[in-house]
Amino acid sequence: MKKYIAICFILCGLLSNITFAQDNNDEDEQTVHIVVDKMPSFPGGEKKFRQYIEQNIKYPKLAEQYGIQGRVIVSFIVEIDGSITNVEVMQSAAFILDEEAVRLIKAMPNWIPGEQEGKPVRVKYIFPIVFKL
Repeated sequence: MKKYIAICFILCGLLSNITFAQDNNDEDEQTVHIVVDKMPSFPGGEKKFRQYIEQNIKYPKLAEQYGIQGRVIVSFIVEIDGSITNVEVMQSAAFILDEEAVRLIKAMPNWIPGEQEGKPVRVKYIFPIVFKL
């Protein structure tokens, strides 16, 4: 009986992998990559990205008033057209700082999309934003 159950689990696993492989072409546009041949980039490069952050960050007045500082780690997806979606806080410093970090990322211009095997793909990007008084 145990052998029968084990064989069923193995077959179910194999069948699910076969199904995934058949649907993989449909999923390619939805797959989010972490590392690709050519990573996405901010127009003008990393230096311009940091300048954008420095010039557009608005330290929340309440956070400034109460001396709230910290590092907010945000993640976002650079889509195949370069647009930014799925902005999320991965590590919070304080809610008020998180809100500003998300606003800042959502307001960014489109990026140059990442590429895998010469094709544009969706790529997840992670970036820390430091709030320091």
